[in-house]
Amino acid sequence: MSLKYTDLISNSFKSHLEKMRDSGEKETITFYLEDYKGEIYINRYFMAEGKWITKQNSILIDSMGHSETAKQYIRSIFQNLDNIIDLDFKEKSDNNGSQIDIYSISSSSNFSESTVGQVIKQETNNGGWFDLIWKEDDNNIDTNSLEKSTIIHELGHTLGLSHPKNDPYNINWNTEDTVMSYNKPEVSWSEWFSENDILALKNMWGRE
Repeated sequence: MSLKYTDLISNSFKSHLEKMRDSGEKETITFYLEDYKGEIYINRYFMAEGKWITKQNSILIDSMGHSETAKQYIRSIFQNLDNIIDLDFKEKSDNNGSQIDIYSISSSSNFSESTVGQVIKQETNNGGWFDLIWKEDDNNIDTNSLEKSTIIHELGHTLGLSHPKNDPYNINWNTEDTVMSYNKPEVSWSEWFSENDILALKNMWGRE
């Protein structure tokens, strides 16, 4: 079964990022890397039945902060994408108005035992953002291949990518075909976007 780049576009994630892009500095998406170590409550912000809803203390995470290895990897993703697609990325020193807030965690009240990452769409009448949560193995000093694959997978969602044909466990594909797959290739997890992923991103955001 063939996979096309059009099978990797999420209208929901794409629409959310479009609103974020259009509400801030032109073509610029800001991101923030959380450094705090300890428990953090994440509120939920969304619209339901025409009303803005806030759910206080909806998710409890145990934040690990970000290692230098993880920071370098995440920054390199944004730097490389900046040269490929017509979006610019800027790191912020705090989460006041940032559009992608990234958390490295050891646990989340919203995770099942097998969950290693999650993206949450947040929105108020003042604008929207993403909360990106990825699980770190606290036994590892350096960011390992699975963690890097998790990070780039979840970042793919924030940039408008879907699971392949909305079927991440489909055995016809693995992360070599698209980082949006849940399946591991024979060698190791993929740590950069596939050709189809890049084509999908260019289709949505244009070439740099």
